[in-house]
Amino acid sequence: MLKKLLPILLMVLTFTTQAQQKKAEPKAMDWKEVSLWKFISPNSVNVSADGKWAAYAMVSVEGDGEVMLKNLSTDSVTRYAIGGSMNPSLQFSEDGKWFAFKEYPKYKESKAAAKNPGKQLFQTLHLIELSNLKKTDFEKAGDFSFNGKTETYLAVELMKETAPGAKPGGGGTDLLLYELANGQKISLSKVGEYAFNKKGNILAYTVSGANEVENGLFSMNLADKRISVIENDTTTYKSLRWADDKDALTILKLTKDKKFKTDKGSVLGVKNLNGKAEMFSYDPLKDSVNFPKEMTISGNSAPYWSEDLATIFFGINTLEAVKKEMEADVKKDTSKNTM
Repeated sequence: MLKKLLPILLMVLTFTTQAQQKKAEPKAMDWKEVSLWKFISPNSVNVSADGKWAAYAMVSVEGDGEVMLKNLSTDSVTRYAIGGSMNPSLQFSEDGKWFAFKEYPKYKESKAAAKNPGKQLFQTLHLIELSNLKKTDFEKAGDFSFNGKTETYLAVELMKETAPGAKPGGGGTDLLLYELANGQKISLSKVGEYAFNKKGNILAYTVSGANEVENGLFSMNLADKRISVIENDTTTYKSLRWADDKDALTILKLTKDKKFKTDKGSVLGVKNLNGKAEMFSYDPLKDSVNFPKEMTISGNSAPYWSEDLATIFFGINTLEAVKKEMEADVKKDTSKNTM
């Protein structure tokens, strides 16, 4: 009996071994599958400041990804879809109580929209309260940030819908301030740039209106929600920058001149924004002695305060004349020589 069963057992063992070998052999990746292979986006790896949470994104070149939010105390992982971005934006608040990330259009939607220039796609910002994983969504979201060390607000830029084929309109965007403690919202319109100081108790922002008469530099005390006008001007405000650990900021003011391709720049510095503000300005047009006439303050370099708040540093650039003006000057010179 055993002799009869032995060949059968051998056959079963042979088939089992072959099946295991087939399972153990790794499948070679086809070139068509490379773009679908998921990997961790290096810039997405984040750990909360209190060390209790970690987050990272699994993405692919041609496909949709997801964010992994891991509780490091329990090892539990919550997954969130993020659409077709390979470099998703995600951030923990500094106190480790909140987590925010953006969900992008799906890869196939983005690919189809690329064939239709008039098609507008939007992103959604998700805010997670880490104590209970409660999620709050913000549709049509742009850039976002928490307010520094205080961590009482989330600022979200809201994007506008435009009609197909319409030219980009002038002016800034809407900025939404979401109070984390109670969910109350403050909306600021036509914001060009904004930045929180390091403490997180003051928001500075510029207004960029379709009509330049609306333009200006403003501040908001987040404790009492009081808005102060720092300055109004018909110029363009750019490169808003806070000094580290100080209630002082600098900003560029750029003015167009039809005679030049280059915008003419000046600098504005403000100190003691949490009290009686002190303002300092420098305009090369008013300094004919020390500043070269053929140059201006550069719009490509953000000005900044020195450590002791005694000096403002800024870049300079050559004023490039419009060709028509150059030709007119040549004609004037030629006529003078002829006479």
